[in-house]
Amino acid sequence: MEDSVWKDFDIQPLSNAKVKYPLYDYQKYAVYCSLSMSHYILGLQTGLGKTACAYASYYYYKEKYPNTKLIVVSNKSALFQMQEQLHKFFQVSEAGKIIHNDMDKLKKEKYAEARKRIISQFGEMGNVQNLDILWMGYTIFTMNISDIEQAILKFKMEGYKLFVIFDESTSFINMGTLRFKAVSKISRVADKVLGLTATLCKGKLEQIYSIFKGMSIKVFTNKSNFMDKYCIVWRHPKKPYIMNIRGYQNVRELVEKIRPYTIVLRKADVAVSLPKFTISKTYLEHSKEQIKMISGIYTGEIDIEEYIKDFKGFDENNGGLRGGVETNFIKMALLDERTVTQKNLQDYKTLSPKTDEIIRGLEEDFVDEKIVIYTHSKRYLLLLANTIKKTKGVPDMYRKVLEIHGGISARDREKNKKLFSEDEKYNILILNNAGIEALNLQVANTILVTTLPDSFGGLAQLAGRISRIDSLHKNLYLKFYLIKDSQDEDEYRIIMQQGVLTKNILDEPEEGLIDYSVLLQDSGISKEEYQSKSLSRLILSCRKRRAALYMRKFKKG
Repeated sequence: MEDSVWKDFDIQPLSNAKVKYPLYDYQKYAVYCSLSMSHYILGLQTGLGKTACAYASYYYYKEKYPNTKLIVVSNKSALFQMQEQLHKFFQVSEAGKIIHNDMDKLKKEKYAEARKRIISQFGEMGNVQNLDILWMGYTIFTMNISDIEQAILKFKMEGYKLFVIFDESTSFINMGTLRFKAVSKISRVADKVLGLTATLCKGKLEQIYSIFKGMSIKVFTNKSNFMDKYCIVWRHPKKPYIMNIRGYQNVRELVEKIRPYTIVLRKADVAVSLPKFTISKTYLEHSKEQIKMISGIYTGEIDIEEYIKDFKGFDENNGGLRGGVETNFIKMALLDERTVTQKNLQDYKTLSPKTDEIIRGLEEDFVDEKIVIYTHSKRYLLLLANTIKKTKGVPDMYRKVLEIHGGISARDREKNKKLFSEDEKYNILILNNAGIEALNLQVANTILVTTLPDSFGGLAQLAGRISRIDSLHKNLYLKFYLIKDSQDEDEYRIIMQQGVLTKNILDEPEEGLIDYSVLLQDSGISKEEYQSKSLSRLILSCRKRRAALYMRKFKKG
């Protein structure tokens, strides 16, 4: 965005804003834009203050319509942070309530009743608590959609208005889910809807359609027209409903079409100096156990269903494995074969190649640094944390390991984040996808990536945990651990290809985050040529490409 658009932009200050946090010029402009439409998307990148802008928009709206209630829906990991941000930036008179799984330490059988009671109170006008704000996660929002609809109907009949904030809007990109349907229902009846996302496109152009459709932003007529206009689609000759997206087209036209309904701001747009990411890759050899397991899967010597019944994707009623489970199984094995077999999980002396290299790095490479470690696997997260704690060679400063994963409550996630940020005794935080969004971890300057996120958007979100506009670091580091000649390398290349697509739509989210070296090494063309041609390159789903490449490499053992 041109500096002249928002530089020195000003709006009338809010009466309840805390003096300690005046909005920056670009934030004032973002708030102004968000109020121009009833349904709008704030596409500010991580660390630029999306939450502050969203709350400011709410209070400007509330100044015009005093009888306005607010619902904030976010991922579980962000619940307490979202509430904290409101009180950090604004003097709050109305009462609010977080609905979460360990709410008031209630027993599970009483929890459903408590949820209904609070949502019912939210629907009342002039109630004793003046309950005008609700925070909840997407799961609880979906489970209680009927009660929420009833509450909204109750107060709207009395002339109240509804303002909704959907944090991390990419959480409802799957149009076939109950979550998407719940978002659509509330978006249709809400008076004002704001979607917050740092990654409007996580790697697939059609995700933009899903977000706009879910939020009831009427830009596109239907999905079929969207696909014909902006996607290069192969359709089965005899079954046209079966189709594959093989590329994208008219991207600039799409960007112009959605421009009135979203503002996209990068850190580079608003800051003179920002830390730059440096990417490094450590290539490791398969262990003997990994070679035996992986080759055995593709030669049929190992019965995968023997191990995989507790894996997501196993469907006993439909003959066992569903599509893609083999590749997820391999992904687990590339971390540590014990995550698959579940044997010797307490034996911290038997290290996988990735764990071995992380331990070596903690012993030799890192000195007085705060480090974030990412893995997609909760099982590996627990295994790695246990190994770090028990390995004698690891310095004392890295022995106290903090964790963020799905088994940790929202309250404890917030506690662990604060310990990592404020306590010198805690210098390692291991997280999986439960912590990939909405956490400010700028105290760290290094992320160790043991498995790749599902998309480039996921990688950008992960990088955004430590890349903040007020960061004290000059350089940030992403270190990838990849097994040679494996699915790891294929996934890495695919994610970087998605990064080029994202750059064409939204510009590069973080300087240095796209690794062009792996994309150009075999192509024989320049970086500029690759960027222009990448949109029409054959794009296979990660699942199909991984399976095909890995089958080819290991079928012969």
